[in-house]
Amino acid sequence: MTYYFAITNLINNSQSLQIYDSATDEAFLDFPIELESGYYRIGIYALDAEGIAKISGDYPTDFNDGDLEAACVLSGRATVDLRQDETIDVALTNNKLVQTGNVALNFYTNGWTLDTTKFTATCCIKNKAGTMVGPVDPVSLAGVTNVEPAADASPLYSATLPQGVYTLCVSYTRKTDSSIVYTWTDSIFVSSNRDIKKTIALMDIIDHAPAAPSAFKAAYQDFDPSSVWRYVNFAWQDNANNERGFEIELLAVSAGQSDGDITSDMAGCWDSLTPDGSKVTGSFTQNGGGYSQSFDQSGYGVDGSLLKNSQSATFKLSRGYRYLARIRSVGNFKADASDWVYVDFSAGGTGKTGYSDFATDARYIRVGD
Repeated sequence: MTYYFAITNLINNSQSLQIYDSATDEAFLDFPIELESGYYRIGIYALDAEGIAKISGDYPTDFNDGDLEAACVLSGRATVDLRQDETIDVALTNNKLVQTGNVALNFYTNGWTLDTTKFTATCCIKNKAGTMVGPVDPVSLAGVTNVEPAADASPLYSATLPQGVYTLCVSYTRKTDSSIVYTWTDSIFVSSNRDIKKTIALMDIIDHAPAAPSAFKAAYQDFDPSSVWRYVNFAWQDNANNERGFEIELLAVSAGQSDGDITSDMAGCWDSLTPDGSKVTGSFTQNGGGYSQSFDQSGYGVDGSLLKNSQSATFKLSRGYRYLARIRSVGNFKADASDWVYVDFSAGGTGKTGYSDFATDARYIRVGD
């Protein structure tokens, strides 16, 4: 029997093959394999003369695990983390027979809580072709808690599968549009007549919406009285630690809208008030290294930043208009943004040298004299 050790370095995805003949090497089941510290997947395939004649490729420089698996008499697989001085036991099973093993999986979140109002979590097992095996539908993980299940707890996922290599998939899906937020995968090695019983700690890999800013204030900056512009500084307190940046929106209120129409319900006002002519709702954000703005000529940023961790930005706005203003934190990737926060005049201006507080109604910004 000739033993092929197919070794994949899971850190850099490099492959190597070591071959030993149990007769000529005089080392039956005691082969001198040495590996550097790392994380490896090891496949062991025992081939007789008939199997060796079937395999293709220039061994050992070119090999295919599928060819070895199809031609071998005995096979076994395992992963080993030599960075942690881990040891493994590999059971070689008869590859000529169709044999099965039982898989029983349980899960917990290890301290964090899945927001089931926004996301669904499911698991399934797929074969090499990417086809789901075991249960015909993904298994819901809605009942997973942040406490590790007892050893004798009923598994959330159970299946009997033919021996082989499979992929465990745990998917997080957004309820609003059924988009997949993240899929976590791991390898499952099923051996004949051997039960696989695992309890898996799910990683907190969903990008949660960042916390909303607070103390959103505005103040005039010194300006040229003869100019048609006025510089307005916005400042806020950053309460998030996972934001990509911030988004500020301004709404110039139509001159035909009375002051009485601007109530303390700022969110309601934003949706109901009529914008002034060309002074429409606009946003000023910063993505990557450059600014992205949808303002028309009535306003644009001139100072500060809306990148993560920033707390101040200055805008150049046309005089003679009333503006509502709001800000929110913007999340990473598919994470939601925070709730909108509206300018709080009761908190006063920025207190920054060269600025003065607004002496105006607490409901909006009057960009005037």
